[in-house]
Amino acid sequence: MEITIPECIMPLFDKYKGANKLFSFSDKICSENGFLKSIDMGLKEVATIAKVKENITTYTFRHSWATIAQNDCGASTELVGFALNHASAHRVTEGYINKDFSPIDKLNVKVIDFVFKNSKATVLVA
Repeated sequence: MEITIPECIMPLFDKYKGANKLFSFSDKICSENGFLKSIDMGLKEVATIAKVKENITTYTFRHSWATIAQNDCGASTELVGFALNHASAHRVTEGYINKDFSPIDKLNVKVIDFVFKNSKATVLVA
């Protein structure tokens, strides 16, 4: 999968750049489950600061992104599934197609614009 990184997220790439890999997380965390657990713990801290009482996880973020993409930005279920990298019923056919991921880039911009224009949220990179 190949997507464009929105400008507002680029500072995070600089902050967490790894020596031998894209991110430094692999220097500290050795498994996918460990990584997700660490992210979820950080999200709990953010929720506490933001006074959000609900349990927030990476799973919550995927659900929220998908819901906003479809309900608020007009994306089709097919495009949301494509953006979430869900398996398709047309796996064989897709093997013949050189995929264009630009619709995901455009949808990401719409979701980011919707979230940040409709809230008091700011991007935290510190």
